[in-house]
This record gives sequence, C-alpha cells and structure tokens, in this order.
Amino acid sequence: MKRFFLARKTVLSLFVLLLLALLIGGIFPQRFSTSPQELSQWQAANPILARLAELFGFDHIYTTPWFAVVLAFFVSSLSVSTVEQARSAFAKTTAPGRLFPDHACFVKRAAPELLAAARSGGYQQFSHQGNTYRLIKNPLGYWGGTLFHLGLVVVICAVLFLVLTQKRGVVSLAEGEVFAPGMPWSAQERGLLAGYFFLPQAVRLDSLQPEFWETDDIRQQRSVVTFLGPGNQETTHALEINRTVYHQGIRIDQSSAFGHTFLVVLTDEAGKRFPVRMDLEHPLRRDQASYKSFEFDGVPFLLKTKYYADVDKRSIQS
Repeated sequence: MKRFFLARKTVLSLFVLLLLALLIGGIFPQRFSTSPQELSQWQAANPILARLAELFGFDHIYTTPWFAVVLAFFVSSLSVSTVEQARSAFAKTTAPGRLFPDHACFVKRAAPELLAAARSGGYQQFSHQGNTYRLIKNPLGYWGGTLFHLGLVVVICAVLFLVLTQKRGVVSLAEGEVFAPGMPWSAQERGLLAGYFFLPQAVRLDSLQPEFWETDDIRQQRSVVTFLGPGNQETTHALEINRTVYHQGIRIDQSSAFGHTFLVVLTDEAGKRFPVRMDLEHPLRRDQASYKSFEFDGVPFLLKTKYYADVDKRSIQS
C-alpha cells in the first residue's frame, strides 16, 4: 500500500484527476454559482454538454462521489508521503556528527570556547559523541517538505469534510412570502454523508433592492430577511452580495439572481378562473427579454412567457 501511494504514477494520476475536476468546474456552469436563467440558456445552447452534466453530475462537480473518492486517495497519498518525509527529517536532525577531512579547517581554540562562539552565532547542538559535536543553525530546514505536505493534508481534509457533510439550499421568495422549515427548496445540494437540509426557523423576505451599472450588470443587491422564532420572536438580517451573515449555525448568502413575480388569473370559455403564479428571472440586458415556460394543473396548455425590464427597452429597471 505504501509503495502504491508513493508511486510516481499514482501521484501524477491523482493530480491529473484533480485538475480535470477543476477544468470541468470551469467549463460546466455550477448550479450554485449560476442563475437559473443563465443555466437554462447554457443548457439550450449546449444540449450534448447538458446531457453529460446530467449523467455525471458535472453541474455540481464538487459534491459528486467520484470527486470525493479522488480527494480521499489524494489525501491518503499525501499522508503517507508526509510520514515518510517526517521520518527522513527526524533522521537528518538527530543523526550523529561526521567529520569531512577535505572540508575541515583547524582553529586553535578549546572546544568549550568554540561551542560558545557557535551558540552566539545562532547554532544549536544536536548531538555529541566523544570529541565530535554536531551543530545546526536552521534545523527547520530539514522539515520544510514535511510541513508543506502536512499543510496540504490539512487543507484537503477540510475540503473533503465539506464535500461529504455540507448541505446547501436555494430558495426564491417574493416580498412578504414565508419559507417554512421542510418546504421544498428551489435547488438543493448535499454531501454524500449529509441528510436533508432543514431550516431551524421560518424565514420571510421583507424587501429586495437591486442596483445596476450603466452596462446593465448587477452592481449590488440588498435584501432584508426575517427569521420567525417561537413566541413571535423575530430576527432580522440585512443581506448583500459578498456579505455573509449567520443565523443559528447556518450561513446565509445573497444571490445575484433575482426577478419578478407575476400573479395572473386565466379564465376559460366557461368562466372558470385559474389563478397562477409565474416567477421570471430579471432580463440580463435592457434590450433582451427574460423567457420561461410554465405548466399548471388544470391548464391544458404550455405557457411560454417573456418580458422586458422596460417596455421601451431604454432602462434595465422597470
């Protein structure tokens, strides 16, 4: 096993697989870093790649079983290498001193006087056998490779822990809407050892205020959410893009994706009314429409919808 984990082919193969995972994560849009509208557009433009993403989990590459297995093998290989390097460094640090006549110089001083001068220059005595003393100025120099590999082991173990245990959920709310614990998420991602993600309390979206650059890109998005605790206890948090808040051990991030909720009433020929709700992503540009298709129970049609942020296409805001 030790020879397998230390073999050059094993280490190179694991490096290649990790680089391949990073490459896939850069080519395939990841569900938790891509808005639903952008993801849908990419899937429509790349049907073959979208099929591959669905089959092999390339759209959530960092929580797939095969990525966890590669990380586990990689951290095992690094751990074995770290142990071997630690043994080598310890042996070099504690080895007895040796004389090298070809590189010797002779000083007419007593041994205690020489040792005192060496210590004042930063040298430390690590061994003494007979008349031979071994002094080292920078003993940590032997441990550089060990510390480097140990740091990699710690980092990869932390990543592997997150891959196996993390639970993430996305919820899209209209202003004033409440999301109760146990309700289905808009999107959910779980590690291999993680269970279902339940919120500890219900959450309500109180307000949402987007800001745009002149290029129509999102500049900032601010929202206010309130967690509804027992006994009418309410805890309010202000969210922004790239500003993280925590509530009862849960990390909360503001997505850059948002849209509008349209409440529409459809009426058939007999006068029967069908109230429906349509959530559409905000258009990416003022001259581009936002598209989405809907199917509703009791409505025997596929509804294809689109809307512009501004009817005259002059502004990114309504």
